[in-house]
Amino acid sequence: AGGCFLAVPAILSAATASHFPTAMVFLFGHYLVAECWIGPFVSFLTAAVPPEVRGSAQALVSMLTLVGNAAPLLIGFLYSKAGLELGAAFLWCVCSSYMLSGSLFVIAALRLAPAELTSPESSAAQLLVEDERGGDEDGGEGEDA
Repeated sequence: AGGCFLAVPAILSAATASHFPTAMVFLFGHYLVAECWIGPFVSFLTAAVPPEVRGSAQALVSMLTLVGNAAPLLIGFLYSKAGLELGAAFLWCVCSSYMLSGSLFVIAALRLAPAELTSPESSAAQLLVEDERGGDEDGGEGEDA
């Protein structure tokens, strides 16, 4: 969530910088903080869903990027119908998307019980242990050696 919230001032600074090198520094900072949610999210997603539906869950998340790909349509609408300048429409879409994403990450984190966040049974590390065992209680492949 923090990365989403930090991305807003970074992209605003990049877009309003008066010198190109300064804009590039802010844009680098934007990319650094804006995309830091991907690793933890995928790790949590992997730990939160049963193994038989992990592929479907990841595919659903990938399909949700289609919503993000609708942003150019919204920017065009804001530019042509709402009377915003193109740069302002772009910044409005990007910044509001980051604020919404960050808020949803906070809501998701608050809905998890603290025990769920710290319990080794629900962590990605437990999944690694299960994978090493082959998913069976006896640690084998389901056959006696």
